[in-house]
Formats: sequence, structure tokens, C-alpha cells
Amino acid sequence: MADVKNLVAAEEARGVGRAIRTMLAAPLITYTADPQAFELVLRHRAQVEQWCSYFCGWNLDVDARSGSIRLYKLVEADYRHPLRRPRGVGDPFDRRRYAVLCLAAAELLGSPVVLLTELAEAVADRCAEDPELPEFRLGHGPHRSELVDAVLYLQRLGSVDVVDGSAESWGADQHHAVLLRARPAVLMSLLSSPQPPSRAERRDIAELTADPRHQVDREAVGETGRGRFSVMLRQRIMRRLADTAVVHFDEMDPDELEYARTLTGGRQIVQAAARAGMVCEWRAEGVMWIDPDRIATDTAFPDAGGNAKQAALLLLDFLQERGTATDMELEGEVHRLLELHAKWAKDYRAVGGAARMAAEAVLVLCDFGLARRDGAVVELRPAARRYRVVEPVGKDRP
Repeated sequence: MADVKNLVAAEEARGVGRAIRTMLAAPLITYTADPQAFELVLRHRAQVEQWCSYFCGWNLDVDARSGSIRLYKLVEADYRHPLRRPRGVGDPFDRRRYAVLCLAAAELLGSPVVLLTELAEAVADRCAEDPELPEFRLGHGPHRSELVDAVLYLQRLGSVDVVDGSAESWGADQHHAVLLRARPAVLMSLLSSPQPPSRAERRDIAELTADPRHQVDREAVGETGRGRFSVMLRQRIMRRLADTAVVHFDEMDPDELEYARTLTGGRQIVQAAARAGMVCEWRAEGVMWIDPDRIATDTAFPDAGGNAKQAALLLLDFLQERGTATDMELEGEVHRLLELHAKWAKDYRAVGGAARMAAEAVLVLCDFGLARRDGAVVELRPAARRYRVVEPVGKDRP
């Protein structure tokens, strides 16, 4: 009987861990877009809510009427996790697409059922009214493509349904009739910001995303406030571990580093990873949470996700030999790679293509905590040693 109880408890723990990691990978889950993920998190709602609240200070909101679950994550505004285009190889959104996405979502709140052409006209009108917004013209194909990416992204989230027609076809020909139906409750939950944008004094992302509960000065904390200060340190560290590939100790401030190296802090970091079904890996230079099932991983490296990631993997070898490299040196190495692999990366063979590929590859490495940029110099980080090339040993060694 005890064995049965242990098996049931182990299976429950695995389910909770999967639910937590599922929520970390997709902070907005709707029944329409992913019914299995929705039901998994809903089944373990209490445990997921407790983990997110205690370890990270994040709120979980379940809206049964709209069939949505929203984890309101608060992270440092480091821009390392851009939205990805729903078509092609998943290139990151550019500034124009972010603007079009926000404008489209705002218009859909007021007109939940609308033709895509009408939505485009409304976005164009808004852009024409405000000189700080980008120009948007319905008759311009690239502009329509930006709106299509925004609509498809909202559809992927489950906040918009394409009731009739094809958004991609409309992008090629504006005369196609495409009917959209939005879910206002889900659209309202897209923004995760402690500070309402309308009340922000400066148009600064860092100001919008800063958690007022974590704006605590150690010098101002007395004896009675030490517990609150420890909670803040725990949540700040856990947020970074849950949202980034690796946290190097030299990236922590002195208070965070001191907490992480205490017996209590280290135990909390390990326990949080274990409850989420992840493995905590400690190194002399930093700590990381590893998801063996890649559930919590929104993007992987290395993988076949386009030329930029392939170039990033190749540039790792170049950086492993040097430790640091300038933009010019990296561009030169990309030139060499393009000449060596004549059929590879044809989109980067025009003038300036090597520089563009090098910049995109470095951005990938920085996103995964494998490199760090300092002006025009790129420095390899300790975590990159996991990808070093090793010589084969044994009988099969050439």
C-alpha cells in the first residue's frame, strides 16, 4: 500500500512540475489555443500558483469564462526575449511589428468582430493621427505583412479567431475578405505591467516593468525589515533563473550573491528547481536550471532554427580559441564561413550580409548567456564551455 501511495505521490509531483514548466514557457495559455496545456495547469492550479507566488512573486490568474490562464511574470527589462514572428523561421518582431501589434490589439478591444481590411484601415488612421507612430498604408504589401504577423500571433495566443478567410491570403491581396473575432478578456490580459502605461512619466520599458515591491534599499531596512529584504532577494534570483538560460555570479549584485551563497539561499534555489521538475546545476561561475524535457524552453540552442543559430554555433568555436573578438573579426570569420560553405545562407550573401549574420549570431549567443557584448567587443562567458569541441578518445580516435 505504501508503494502505491509513493507512486501516486511521485506521479502527482511530476504533473505539478510539468504544469509549472508549461506555464513558464507560455505565460498565457488559452483553452482554444492549447486545451491540453490549459487542462494540465488547471488541474494543478493550487501548486502552480503557490510556486509562482512564493519563489518568484508572480501572480497567476485563471479566468474560466474566457478559458484563459495568465501568469503575470515580472522580469528585468533586458529585451532578451522578443516576440517571434509566427511565420518563417521565427525572426524576432521589429519595432514596427510591435507597434502594429499593440495598435491592432487596441482596435480589437473596441471592435471584437471586424474584417481584417477594416482593422487595417483603423490602424492606418491611428498611425496618421500620431506623428510618433510609424506610417502604415493598406496598399503597401510589407505593411500588410506586418499586420498579418500581428494577427497570427494574437491567434496563436487564443485571443483572436480567424472566423472566415485566410490572413496570409489577405497579406498577398487586400481584397480577400477575412473575418476576425477577438476575445476582449484575453486581450486585456496581454499586458503585464505593475505600472499602467498611461501613468508612466517616461516612455521607458524599465519603468513600466519595475516591481515596486523590489525597490528596497538595504541601508533603509531595519531589523524588522530583514525578512522582507530576504524575500525580495529570493524572488529576484528565482525570476532570473526561471526566465534566462544561465545566471552568472558576476551578473548578480552583492546582496543577491551573498544570499545565493548562504545555506538557506542555495537550498531554496535547488528546491525551486526540483519542484518544477528541473535540475539545478551549480558551477564556480554561476547557476542554471536545466529542463530535461525542454518543456520550459521557449527556444533551444543549438537547433535547426535558422542560419543565425547555425552561425552562432560556428562562431562559438572561433570565440573559444580567443575568449574575445571584435565585430570586425567576427564579420571576417563569417565571410570565411560563407566562402567555405557555398550553398549555405544565401540570404546573407549580398553586401553587408556577413555583418548582419555576425550581429544576429552574437545576439543569439547573448540571449543564451554564452557571450556578452561590451561595445564593439564580444566576450565569451563561462557557460559557453558546455559547447566546447573535444577530441574523441579510445580506439576510434583517428
